[in-house]
Amino acid sequence: MTVDIIQMTSFYLAMFCFLASSALAVGYLFEPARFQPRFANIIAASAFILLTLFFALRWQAVGYLPVSNMFESLSFFVWAVALIYLIVEHSFELPTLSSFILPFLTAFALIAAFIAGAPGVMDSKLKSGWFYLHVAFAFVGYATFAVAFAAAVMYLLQRRQLKSKKSFNSVFNRLPSLEVLDDLNQRLINMGFPLFTIAIFVGIYWAHKSKILGPNWPNDPKILFTGITWLFYAALFHIRLLSVARGKRVAQLTIIAFVFVVFTFLGTRLLPSGPHEFLK
Repeated sequence: MTVDIIQMTSFYLAMFCFLASSALAVGYLFEPARFQPRFANIIAASAFILLTLFFALRWQAVGYLPVSNMFESLSFFVWAVALIYLIVEHSFELPTLSSFILPFLTAFALIAAFIAGAPGVMDSKLKSGWFYLHVAFAFVGYATFAVAFAAAVMYLLQRRQLKSKKSFNSVFNRLPSLEVLDDLNQRLINMGFPLFTIAIFVGIYWAHKSKILGPNWPNDPKILFTGITWLFYAALFHIRLLSVARGKRVAQLTIIAFVFVVFTFLGTRLLPSGPHEFLK
């Protein structure tokens, strides 16, 4: 069996595991006695290990961090979200978090599987420690925001159930308290915003040093929307820091901010090409 076959086998097995873990996690909402979240997490952890193997083998084969095309970028995003989710789940022990984040993660995994392909051709300037740092901080920041997004959705659902006094008759009656979800949101934003900020400054320094984006890099649509996304999370971070608001408004802003994350990550590829076109 060749290394390429082992690579793709580990990738597709990871996608299958994510799909299975997602089904178990959603099942827990409806039939908690039948579907145990620990099994979903064990399978999700197995998927994470398999995806790690995929990246390790591909990196060894091509000689650089494999994020040269949409398939690899999506897969790396899935890997990062799985990492943050498993850390959060281990730290907070919130069984229902899996019911929201794993289906989201699986949706991106299936898109990645649909467009799976061979490694792209990468500019030699991208084989740089600065580029690796930029990508690592950016994707882990994105992943942290993804879990914060799930917590915000859970918060709004729990708040609606409590307000309508139907929580005991709902599939959402096992959601954590509003206080726990609000605290989780705060911790994730407090972790994700500095990581995202570091990614931006490392990217700017690297782009200036390597000249890879050319003189017009500030006009790149991806960079412009990254700036807008950063402003949203800067607002969230300082709202939390200064205790200006909590609860519903913060959850809503978290969801809106993550919409910009997704558009910055995927939607900007539909706009006229900018200096980032080498990553398409």
